[in-house]
Amino acid sequence: MEEKNQGSIILKVVLGIAAAAATVFGAVTGIMFALLRRNIKKLEGVETQNNVVTSVGLGKNDTIIAPETDNAFLSCVAGKMTISWSEKPAKNVNLDLTCILGKVTVIIPDGVRVSLEMDAPNAIENIEEAQLPEDAPVVTITGKSTLGKVSFLR
Repeated sequence: MEEKNQGSIILKVVLGIAAAAATVFGAVTGIMFALLRRNIKKLEGVETQNNVVTSVGLGKNDTIIAPETDNAFLSCVAGKMTISWSEKPAKNVNLDLTCILGKVTVIIPDGVRVSLEMDAPNAIENIEEAQLPEDAPVVTITGKSTLGKVSFLR
């Protein structure tokens, strides 16, 4: 009788852990899709064809932005995202970034200015401004980070 009770207790613990994991996965997936829908809505009224929209949840993603891109709307939920350019952008780029419980690394190409307008208290690391000419392209980074970390590399 005692072995039967132990087996029953173990089964209940395993089922409890599985239910908790399913709940967390469902919540992260729901947040990821909500952010993706929000980013797609931001495209309404944007008068350009050169846009990037990406959303990552519970995983890893390397996003490479083409030099002709005007706007990038990116979301990272409980995952890792690396953002880079295939080559130096020829013009100004708007990068709207949302990071929730994740880690985002933005690799800024040489010869590009950074304008940081992101709401991310205590989450931003390694932003360095190099001495660049006035006509250098500018990457404007907006958005917010909630319990996440955003770092910049050159």
